[in-house]
Amino acid sequence: MKTYLNKNLLLLLLITISGLSNAQNKQLGGPRKDNIEAMKIGFFTNQMQLTPDEATKFWPLYNQYQKSLEEQKIDRRKVLRDANEMLDTMSDDDINKLIDSRLQQAKIALNEREEFVSGIRRVLPPKKVALYFKAEEMFKRKLMERMNERDPKNHLNAEE
Repeated sequence: MKTYLNKNLLLLLLITISGLSNAQNKQLGGPRKDNIEAMKIGFFTNQMQLTPDEATKFWPLYNQYQKSLEEQKIDRRKVLRDANEMLDTMSDDDINKLIDSRLQQAKIALNEREEFVSGIRRVLPPKKVALYFKAEEMFKRKLMERMNERDPKNHLNAEE
C-alpha cells in the first residue's frame, strides 16, 4: 500500500513539475497538448518502471530533448512552407539547397537523439533505456489509435 501511494505521489509530482516546465517552453499547443504530455509522463514512468531517483534524472533530459525536437519541427515547417510557396519558381540550384537543408535537418535530429540516448544511458540501467524505446513506440501507437477513434476520417484509408 505504501509503495502504491509513493508511486502515485511521484507521478503527481512529475506531472506537476513537467507541466510547469513545459508550459514555459511551449510555443505551440494548448490544453490538448498539456493533456497528452501528462498522459505521456504517466505512461513512460509506468512502462519504464522508473524509481523516484531515476525519474528525477530522466525527465529533465527527456524534456530538453523534446524542446529540441519542437524547435526542429518549427524550423522544418518554416522551410517547407517557404518551399511550397515558391517551388514552381525555384531554380534547380535552389531546390538542391532545399534538399541539402532537409538532409542537414535530419542529421541534426539524429545527433540530438544520440545525445539524448547517451544521456539516459548514464543515468538509467540498460534495461530501462530499452524500455524507453518500447514505451515510446507503444505511446505513439496508442496515441494514433486514440486519434483515429475520435476522428476516423483523419486516418489514411488503404483502399484509396
